[in-house]
Amino acid sequence: MKLIIIFHLLLTFAYSYSQDHKRLLEQNQESLVALSRKKLSMSDSRPSLFEDMISMLSVSNLIYELAFLDRWANFPQGSVKNPDFLENLPKTAPEVWNWFQENMKLLKQYEVVTRRKYDTEFDLNTLEKILSAGKSNTSRDSSPGCCGENKTLEVFEDDSAFHGMESEIVYGITKNPHQKRITVVFRGSQNKKDWFTNFKVTTVAMNATLLEQAIPSPNDLFLDAFQNVDVHSGLFNYLFQPTRSNLHNDVKFIQIMKDATRLLECNPDFSLWFTGHSLGAALATLAATAAAISDEIPNPVRLITFGSPQVGKDEFVRAFQKLEQAGRIEHVRVTTNDDLVPQLFGLIGYRHTGVHLNLRRNIWRRTDTVTISRSRTSGFFCWTNEMRMPLSQVKGPQSHHRLEEHDRRLHACKPTLESLTIDELYECAQWAW
Repeated sequence: MKLIIIFHLLLTFAYSYSQDHKRLLEQNQESLVALSRKKLSMSDSRPSLFEDMISMLSVSNLIYELAFLDRWANFPQGSVKNPDFLENLPKTAPEVWNWFQENMKLLKQYEVVTRRKYDTEFDLNTLEKILSAGKSNTSRDSSPGCCGENKTLEVFEDDSAFHGMESEIVYGITKNPHQKRITVVFRGSQNKKDWFTNFKVTTVAMNATLLEQAIPSPNDLFLDAFQNVDVHSGLFNYLFQPTRSNLHNDVKFIQIMKDATRLLECNPDFSLWFTGHSLGAALATLAATAAAISDEIPNPVRLITFGSPQVGKDEFVRAFQKLEQAGRIEHVRVTTNDDLVPQLFGLIGYRHTGVHLNLRRNIWRRTDTVTISRSRTSGFFCWTNEMRMPLSQVKGPQSHHRLEEHDRRLHACKPTLESLTIDELYECAQWAW
C-alpha cells in the first residue's frame, strides 16, 4: 500500500512538473513573439541576435581549424601549404579564407580521422559554409560571420604547437571594424587531455591576490564579491596559473588582457566580446567575468557561449549577477536541448550563468523552437531544467554538442532571432520565471 501511495505521489509530481514546464515554454514563446513584434516596428542599427550568434559561432569554429593547421605546420613531416602564415599577424579575413582553401584537402583528411575517433570537435561543414559565404560577401562587412574584407585576425596563440605538449590554452583575437568589436575566442575540447579537464570537477577558491595581479585596474567592490568563490579548478588554473611553456613568463589571462587592451586603446569606440565552444566556452565565461571586473574595459563585456559546461557554484553565479545588474556584462548561453556537456556538473552543485537560450529539437514533430530562461542559484529544478535527455541522446550524444548542430538549429530559428538584440533578450528573460 505504501509503495502504491509513493508511486502515486511521484506520478503527481511528474505531471505537475511537466505542466509547469509546458506553461514555461508557452510563456517564453509569447515573450519572444511580443518582442519580435515590438522590434519590427522600430528602426535599430544594431546587429540582430542572430547576426551576433552566427558571428561568434563562426570564430568559435575557425579557432579549431587554425589550431590544427598551426600545429601540423610545426611537424617536419607536415604538408601544410604556407606553414608560416600565422607568424606575421594581423591577417585579413580573405587571406585567412584563402589559406584554408589552400589546405582544404588536408583539413578533409583530418576530419575523417577525428570524426572516426571522436577525439575532437572538428566541424568542416560549417567551415565550408563560412568560406562559401566569404566568396560572395568579401566586398561588404555587413553580413553575419567573419567574411568582410576589413575583419582581421589580430592574435593567435598556441604555445603547445611549439613545445610538443598535448594541451595548452589556444585562443585568438579578431577585430571587426563594421560592428566595432574586439572578440576573444577560445578553442574548445580538442583532445583527450582537454576532455579530462572538462570532467575534472575539483574546485578551487578564486584567489583575490591572483585576480588583482591579473586584472588591469580591478574594481574593489566586484573583486571582493569574487573573493574565495568556488570555481572549476582546471579552468581557473588554465587562465590564472603560469603556462607550462613559460613562453611569455605570464599567466595566460595577463597575456590575453594585454592584447585586448592594446586593441581597445587603438579603437576606443569598440566593445570587448568573448566566445567559445565546449571547454572554450567555459574558459570564455571565466575570462569575460574577470575582464568585467576591470575598470579599464568598456561596459558591458559581451559573452556568447556554445555548449558550455558549468564554471562555478552558487556563490559564483550570485557574484556574476552583481556584474550583470551593474551593466558590466551580458552573457547569452546557447545550448541544444539534448546536449550532455552543459549538464555535466549540475548534480554536484555547479550552476550556469547568464541568459540561457535553448535550441530545442522535437524529434517526434521534427520542429525547432527556441526558449529562454534565467540562471537559478539553488534548488532541485536548477539541475532538472538542464537534465532533459530524449531518446536521441542515446543514439549519438556527441553529435548534439557539435557546432554544426548549433548552426543548423540557429538557422532553423532565424526568423525569431533576427527580430531581437542581446539587450532585448535580457528584457525577455526577466519574464522567464
